[in-house]
Amino acid sequence: MLKNFLGAALDLYKTGRWSKVCFNSQQAAELALKTALNYYGIEKRTHSLVDLLDEIVKVNKEFKAYEEAAKILDQYYIRLGMRMPLQADLRNDILQKIRLSRL
Repeated sequence: MLKNFLGAALDLYKTGRWSKVCFNSQQAAELALKTALNYYGIEKRTHSLVDLLDEIVKVNKEFKAYEEAAKILDQYYIRLGMRMPLQADLRNDILQKIRLSRL
């Protein structure tokens, strides 16, 4: 499922469907973090990457390196959830989010 969200984000990037790119990038990152948490026997019910990351950092400090990426992806997921419009000039920024979700 993780690869599906990431693949969708990459495909949607090519078509310029920016809000869906952001959503799928965030979903890929969320599933990756929840998978890592499950590995450590932790279950956290939230969509916030920052909250998920806070939990995993408690057991593995190496994940702290993804703190900025989590903040960036969360920002767009929250904006989309509130139905706030994205500007078309965010293309490069969105590509960066896809790359961050691969980490």
